[in-house]
Amino acid sequence: MNSITLKRPVWRRALAVAGLAVWATSAAATTYRAKVLINFAPDGTVLAAIQSPVSLSQAGHVLGRFKVYDPADGSIADIATLADGTRMTTAYAVNSAGQVTGASRGIVVRNKDGSYINLGVLPGDVGTIGAFAINDAGQVAGVSSDIAGSWCGHRAVLGHVSGTPPLQPLGRLVDRTGAWSVPNAISPGGRVAGWAYVVGATCGAYPNYHAFISSPTGLVDLHTSFNLPTAVMNLSNARGINDQGIVVGRYATGG
Repeated sequence: MNSITLKRPVWRRALAVAGLAVWATSAAATTYRAKVLINFAPDGTVLAAIQSPVSLSQAGHVLGRFKVYDPADGSIADIATLADGTRMTTAYAVNSAGQVTGASRGIVVRNKDGSYINLGVLPGDVGTIGAFAINDAGQVAGVSSDIAGSWCGHRAVLGHVSGTPPLQPLGRLVDRTGAWSVPNAISPGGRVAGWAYVVGATCGAYPNYHAFISSPTGLVDLHTSFNLPTAVMNLSNARGINDQGIVVGRYATGG
């Protein structure tokens, strides 16, 4: 969630699930990040808080950039450093088992006890920018790249915390060297939503990209399928998907 600046103290409720509330407040000329307040005491005292919330599990886990709240015991764990000292630089998603995905060395899933699973990358690939989504079945959506040190070459992949089946490429929207696809979300049944390159400079400024959803035969271009407006620049991004295959996202056009 982006930083916000408010001219006067104010409460803004953006989430109310299982006793959670997202809020932000500030005095003049001061900027604060949003927080999730967890487990209010009867007198209204806040018993726990997570800054910069990014994900909420069905069981009530709340994930921030570097911390995760466990509803089972009310604890808040630091997730920036994994059990062997490996760093998780950014966290993206949490499931009901308390497993967290994020950016690290490989497509990494942090377990509740601090140990971690590294699903690696696709055979022959050279890197990754991390794991972006995980569902309660343990399916993980991440990125494997066949071009080193570049945004070009990223491709969405699907795997499982058990390692079986192994990582599978989900494809790209166009077959071109340097084209990319990146997942944002995964449904309970394992369908993946995200965004992918369609035309323009693959690694340069302002490529066109479209929202996608995965299917057994490859990625489906949602921008085209739903006849979203087109112009010189066409940008759409699928940000979430539920168990019914309903996708939420955003799009923009420009010339």
